[in-house]
Amino acid sequence: FITIAGLLVLSAMACIETIRVNFPKLNISKRISLAFKPVLDKKDSAKVLITSHMELLVACLGPVWISALFPSCSFYQQTAVRLSGVITVGVGDSLAAIVGISLKRPHKISTSGKSWEGTVTFIISVLACLHGIDRLRFEAIIATLAAAATECLARDHDNMLIPLVFIAVYFIAS
Repeated sequence: FITIAGLLVLSAMACIETIRVNFPKLNISKRISLAFKPVLDKKDSAKVLITSHMELLVACLGPVWISALFPSCSFYQQTAVRLSGVITVGVGDSLAAIVGISLKRPHKISTSGKSWEGTVTFIISVLACLHGIDRLRFEAIIATLAAAATECLARDHDNMLIPLVFIAVYFIAS
């Protein structure tokens, strides 16, 4: 059910974005653009096509779709993989951004602008969520560290990469 619902929402988002981009003079198109304006960041404001909302949806639902490829996994593995998008992007990346932005003088890791404090927050929050599913396992810790490295080093589309890296490393470490 969640797969179909996710695909329907993604299709609706694509249709809305198509209307916004292709029919800029329509009143509905102007309203859509105004609705997006408060949540746009520097990367999105420079583009004609705004895909960040679709990327977040795919980042959260992609692992659910990927988990269908591994039906023989244990309950813990299936749950960790299915929730990896929500945990890494929805919780980890969000909390890392809040901590990183709220500091007056964050300690930058790289040219991507990410901070040590945000990265540590990412690791702690993701591990806490995974611990909530079941006891922490070696593969979950290694996958979290790899996802954190991806989050702090990637410049573009990091929200899409983080869950994929988590899943890949998780299964390699298993």
